[in-house]
Order: sequence, then C-alpha cells, then structure tokens
Amino acid sequence: MSADGFSHPCGEIRLIPAEECDLGSIRRLDRISGLDEWSREGWQHCFDDESSLLIKAQSQEGLLVGYILARTAAKEVEIHKIAVDPECRRQGVAQTLLDMVLKTAAGKGANVCYLEVREKNSQAIAFYRKNGFRRVGRRRAYYRSPVEDALIMRRALSAG
Repeated sequence: MSADGFSHPCGEIRLIPAEECDLGSIRRLDRISGLDEWSREGWQHCFDDESSLLIKAQSQEGLLVGYILARTAAKEVEIHKIAVDPECRRQGVAQTLLDMVLKTAAGKGANVCYLEVREKNSQAIAFYRKNGFRRVGRRRAYYRSPVEDALIMRRALSAG
C-alpha cells in the first residue's frame, strides 16, 4: 500500500493535501461524525498556517471520504481532528491518514504526538491505543454539545 493511494471496498483512495475548496465536505464530515464544528474563520487559519498538516482521503470520483488535521510545533505534533465517512469506516482510511501524519511529522523533526479524545469515545480510544498512544491527562469539560471531558493521549515518534 503506497502512502498516496490504496484500495479498499470504498474503491481506490488517494491521500493528498486538502484545499480550501474542500471545506464544505470537511465540515459535512465533522457534522455527521459528531465532531465539534469549527467556524469558517477557524478553518481558514489551517490553510494559511505552514505548521498545519491537513490531508484528505479522496475517492476516484473526487469525493472526500476522510481527513486528518494536525499541527506541528517545535518537536511536537498535535492531532486536532480525524474523520472518515461512515460508509468507509473500518476499512483502513483512518489508519492510513494517521500513519501519513505521524510519518510526515517525524520527518519534520517531531518526536512526540499528542491528541485529545472524548472520554466516552471508546472506539477512538481503542484505535489510538492500538497505535501506541497512552493516556497522560484529562481536560475537564473540554468538549461542548454535549459537554464532556477529553482524555489527553501521547505517543513517542521515531525518526525512522
């Protein structure tokens, strides 16, 4: 499986940088995935900021089926969002997106990755644990709609 393209039951998928024209599809994925929605202005910063890694998984038909947003700073990377279309879940899309960001961040000198996840999102927590993330803290009432604590998770990265 190459980093920029892979096959699964949803068809051939390519991983490429997201662009501003993808914002409507990204925001739609946030809504159907139950992620906190950001304003257009909040997203604009991601397109203007060189520290942002915003990668989309796109079908052969040009449809956005998933994305990941992370930011690098100094020797760290923080994953802010990851979403996959419900019809394409459990088929390796999220794994491939995560692998791409971790590899890219390590290549830029990051040696640790952090993320926050809803305390009750057991599927996401299991996914992150499977990928070497460990709980290192909690943010009380971090999420809204509904209000919920966030677990802070961490994983060391290797340059290789």
